[in-house]
Amino acid sequence: MIKPTRLAFAFICVLSVAIAADGQAFFQKTSLEGTLGNDVSGVWLAVQHVMPSFRVRVDRDPTNVAPFRVGPIPKDLAPALGENPKGVTIKEFTDSAASDKYGIFQGDVITKVNTVDVTNEGDFAKAMKDVKEWFLVTIRRPALKFSTARLVKIDYKAAEKEIEGTSQLDEKIDVRVGEGTLPFQDQIEKGRRENKFFSASKEDISKLREDWFKLTPPEKAIFVNGEHRVVSASNYDESLRRDDNLKGTTFAIISTLQGNPLAGGGGRSIAIYGFDKVSAEHTGGTYVESTLATAPFPISIEFGGRFEMIKIAPFSNKDVEFSTAQAQAEGKKKLEAESRKFELAPDVPANVPAAPKDEPAVAE
Repeated sequence: MIKPTRLAFAFICVLSVAIAADGQAFFQKTSLEGTLGNDVSGVWLAVQHVMPSFRVRVDRDPTNVAPFRVGPIPKDLAPALGENPKGVTIKEFTDSAASDKYGIFQGDVITKVNTVDVTNEGDFAKAMKDVKEWFLVTIRRPALKFSTARLVKIDYKAAEKEIEGTSQLDEKIDVRVGEGTLPFQDQIEKGRRENKFFSASKEDISKLREDWFKLTPPEKAIFVNGEHRVVSASNYDESLRRDDNLKGTTFAIISTLQGNPLAGGGGRSIAIYGFDKVSAEHTGGTYVESTLATAPFPISIEFGGRFEMIKIAPFSNKDVEFSTAQAQAEGKKKLEAESRKFELAPDVPANVPAAPKDEPAVAE
């Protein structure tokens, strides 16, 4: 017979193993809209190079229209703006008070004046001719640039099937965002503090290929649920078609992730990956992320740039299997350690003298 305390502990251990085994994979679901036609199945290292975006109102300067001069974009911003970046850079101010007054700085990249896209200095000059009293500039701020990285698992399956006498492609796709700590996480964090882009080295990629499924999960899940929409360009709705970041893309992954209130206050993050380069081992495109924080007060922050995905391994569930095996092994160790504190209670008490037999009465 097992003592009740030990039985209760055994149940708790089994329950904790079940919870731990599922701890790395928060609830996510994926929907497919349109025909993808690209096999993007695999385990990918996704690196996002971003800069914050702003819209600022600027008053017309009596002498120069704009209180600053512009020039071409530096080549070192290519990771976030592409090899042929569109826009102009603020080179210098003609009004020394304009920077403080409008919150714009030397080095800021202007991508739009009012509703007019700015590709180069010529576009900027043309746009400024229509300015009356004031104008809006859409800017990206290189001084606050940084990179983020995560593992993305994509399970893509496609098969031909016949529908009403015609052959059609039957596609299924499942997207999962991982939460493990990357082996070069410290380099990413350093780049974030110093506002520098991160680029994974060959050694980083090689190590990740060997151990991607062994990544240490955070103590508390970063996200509690997520939803991914995979949308082909032909199925973009009106808002997506109007999005400048999705021009020239063949499909997009729109991820909405709900933060864990127990790990940083919660909040919701919406990320849009617009794929304009797709190959078996390397993909890339435009990236926009908007984060709506819930604590200490609601605030929306948008970052834009580009992303690249490097294939680490074919799609598999080795990470789930590994974390499950680890959780089971840990649960077993705890159970064995606790069992040593208890002894089996025997069904029949041992070393207890037998009760005396009744002696026959003696006749007088």
